[in-house]
Amino acid sequence: MAPIRIPSGTYASSSAVSAGASTAPPSSGWDYILKFILIGDSSVGKSSLLVRLTDDRFLADPDPTIGVEFGSHLIRLDNGETVKVQVWDTAGSESFRSITRSYYRGAAGALLVYDVTHRASFLNVKGWLDDVRAHAEEKVSVVLVGN
Repeated sequence: MAPIRIPSGTYASSSAVSAGASTAPPSSGWDYILKFILIGDSSVGKSSLLVRLTDDRFLADPDPTIGVEFGSHLIRLDNGETVKVQVWDTAGSESFRSITRSYYRGAAGALLVYDVTHRASFLNVKGWLDDVRAHAEEKVSVVLVGN
């Protein structure tokens, strides 16, 4: 999804936020912001992906996520503009499902993660996809990630 450009000096309108992209307030250090969510069953590697994507390091033994964790990374485009990518790691546990669904709103994309060594996590992908379709924006991009 292409970021939406808003004239300098203004903040994102509700339509920009609902599309999953907005522009920066003056002097923020970035031109656009995109929100992505990591979803999937517990223990499929979502937290490890978050740290890898945002800090460029590997977590050997991550703790379970309670609720939601967040990371961001700045990407400089060839045209000189900067995109701030926010990555939200949601807990895969059923007990946190109602809390984490609220983070789906405003997401430009979702990485739907399953464990390639755990068939049940793959079989649960349909339920996660249904959740995204029900609670995220209509045009959210979803990528299936086998970890």
